[in-house]
Amino acid sequence: MSDTIRIAKADDAPALHRLLQAAYQPLLEMNIRFTATTANVDLVRDKILRHTTFVVEREAAIVAMVSVRFPWPMGENPSSTGSPSPRNSSGNRSAARCSIMSS
Repeated sequence: MSDTIRIAKADDAPALHRLLQAAYQPLLEMNIRFTATTANVDLVRDKILRHTTFVVEREAAIVAMVSVRFPWPMGENPSSTGSPSPRNSSGNRSAARCSIMSS
């Protein structure tokens, strides 16, 4: 069987939450806490809606995800947060950040 890659939908949030919890469990056990270690299903759903998230399905189960965050979510003004968009090593603004999770 082959894997299928698709863009995540809001109703994928519970499955992605389970994947994140499993992936980050070792960090939680070391008392390392950041958003992914403590996220709830609603936060995962919000991230799916605000950022482009791809999932890998194998035999109808989500086995991996990649979340791409462009310089700022649509509708957010980076100057209002006081945080400039990131720059790469040549000084140009970065196109995106990417996080990858798999089981």
